[in-house]
Amino acid sequence: MKLADQILRDQMALDAALNDAEIAEMLEAYQYDEARILEGKALLNTLVLLNDLQDKEYGEQFDATDILNGTRQRAHDLYMKHLTLGRIAFEGKRGTAKRLQLNGPRQRGLSGWLTQAEVFYANLDGLETALAEYGVSSEELTQARELVASVGEALWKREQEQKEARESTRQRDAARKELKRWMRHFRQVARLALKDHAQKLESMGDGGEVIGGGGGDEPLGSA
Repeated sequence: MKLADQILRDQMALDAALNDAEIAEMLEAYQYDEARILEGKALLNTLVLLNDLQDKEYGEQFDATDILNGTRQRAHDLYMKHLTLGRIAFEGKRGTAKRLQLNGPRQRGLSGWLTQAEVFYANLDGLETALAEYGVSSEELTQARELVASVGEALWKREQEQKEARESTRQRDAARKELKRWMRHFRQVARLALKDHAQKLESMGDGGEVIGGGGGDEPLGSA
């Protein structure tokens, strides 16, 4: 069952148990009084809040990813321009080429790319005039350095948002499992208490499954 469907079905059952005096009376005979039913309501409310939190955390993760990708692309465009001109300006200068990591392919992974870009601009100090001969201003180099630094910051931010999103999913799934266990026992008792009142069971969103059926928790599935 999808999470939204589970929440709606459980909400229906608990509201009926709390608001229908006849259902409440029949359940109370099995020690499911208002206070006990409110325990289930609290579990449901917790799940709703944690599900909303998970949506929020994943939204923030997506935003952080978009910022990271956009910043990296802008930094990459400048870096590749400067790298190309550096290969021209420092052709035959093996020491400089080594320091700036001019040769060889660029790393595809973000962390590898970031390391290469950081090394290039850090070791470019004192060599800017060679690039100036090809139209690269000091302001443009400053912009490139700031963009590369921003990529590092955006990467850190994205990683933090990913951790928070994963933790919000863990908490939500734990709350969902706890509610499902509570509701399974509650529904089994309700089917017994209301076995001669099919319409009352239907008002609780219960299709009248066999009492005691199903021995364990259902898989969480995707939400």
